Amino acid sequence: MHYVTRADERSVELRGVAAGPRPADVVGGLVAGMASGQPRIVTGIVMGPVAVAVERRDAAPGDVADGWQDVVEISARAVEDVVVAAGTYDAAPAARFAINPPGADWFRLRVHARGRDLEYDLVATGPREEYLLVAWPAPAAPPTVLSVGSSVAQRLEAGQARSGPRAARRPPRALAAPHWHESAVDAARRAQAQANLLRVGREQREQREQRERRERRER
Repeated sequence: MHYVTRADERSVELRGVAAGPRPADVVGGLVAGMASGQPRIVTGIVMGPVAVAVERRDAAPGDVADGWQDVVEISARAVEDVVVAAGTYDAAPAARFAINPPGADWFRLRVHARGRDLEYDLVATGPREEYLLVAWPAPAAPPTVLSVGSSVAQRLEAGQARSGPRAARRPPRALAAPHWHESAVDAARRAQAQANLLRVGREQREQREQRERRERRER
């Protein structure tokens, strides 16, 4: 089952689920929020559409599917009837895209990602980043990192190793930027991304204000 959601703040939320707290906040440079118990998928883009596929299984899959760069497994507990993945400010997908296996309290979630380097730190206009979420009933167990292939994941993993237990004190949606040398080209791209982000945010705010004024008039 495939759908597209809009990532914001470099995140796609896992809604309706809780993960066991742990000292390290980020797993495999892909899933964050573990220290707070509110897991989310870290995207390469700042904001924009990403493609999501969901598979629910009765038992653990075998080998990791080919073609995925970053793959981690976490244990999660459903705290709502329907667990879904959606961007921070995007509407939740239909219930048919639920991640949690029916009737399961605790379940295992294998998160696959690819394409996070393609438009890193930019505002995307098309869903070039892809995510596959595979879930099956299973008791709670420690997270497992199966693959760290993208530059985004490698940088976040390196940053996590340097910060150590301090990651547990991060706010739920705050993700410390990894430290690496930035070339002039990268700096220009980052400046352009920030300008795009401000422009998109301003346009969204103006559209929202126009909609609110129209709704008030119609009342």
